Amino acid sequence: MSKQLALDPSFDKQSVFQLLARFNLSAGDLADVFASYLTIHPPKENDLNSLRGALKKRGTNSQIEVLKTTGRLLTSEEIKKRLGLASRQTIHNLKLKGKILSISFENRRGDYFPEFQLDGAGIREWIPELLHRIPDTWSALAFLTARRTDLGGVSFLMHILQDCSRTQEMLAAADAYAS
Repeated sequence: MSKQLALDPSFDKQSVFQLLARFNLSAGDLADVFASYLTIHPPKENDLNSLRGALKKRGTNSQIEVLKTTGRLLTSEEIKKRLGLASRQTIHNLKLKGKILSISFENRRGDYFPEFQLDGAGIREWIPELLHRIPDTWSALAFLTARRTDLGGVSFLMHILQDCSRTQEMLAAADAYAS
């Protein structure tokens, strides 16, 4: 005898998850499905709180995974010294103009800068080009660090750090990612 969906919430969630997994939908497609569902079945306040908590946890876990592959993070003071700049305000201005990749954390004050973007005492030329294509820095970092089957399981970051002549290939993929 099969279980009825309304009688077992944990079974319901597992069933829905398995069903969705079979369709192999992209995150965007899945978001569209749930957005449509929510227009028909508006969430209650406690549902929204639960959703916010799940998204926040998922975001934090994803950020941890991304950071495992980026290498060292520099503080504003450290990057200022490495670039030979006079003030942290200059770093802030570079960040606002999309010339340097910085990330921030909900539970920490200040910005952090992945060290890989430095080439000696300068910023790698492709960083501003990447940020022009993918302005959200966490998304840009996730794009760079994701392992790619077309690169033999290597990320674009590792790929271009080993062979900078492949930068245009990465930027073309960033265009496709952003569109």
